[in-house]
Amino acid sequence: MAADIHFPLNETQLALLKLSENISEEEMQDLKRLIIAFKARRLAQLADKVWDEKGWSQGNHGHLFEYPHAYAL
Repeated sequence: MAADIHFPLNETQLALLKLSENISEEEMQDLKRLIIAFKARRLAQLADKVWDEKGWSQGNHGHLFEYPHAYAL
């Protein structure tokens, strides 16, 4: 499956392209795992920040699913 490539590439895309030059398939899989772990950590940090800003707690988190409109981001 070929990916659609849009030009010009941004700085992040260029950096990843340079990093991926001449690496093995195993190294590519490792790089993908690192990027996914990085993105997961950033998402968790963002979720923690929103949780704190909204004043949510373990005591009221069940209501997030019962009344999602009351906790709009």
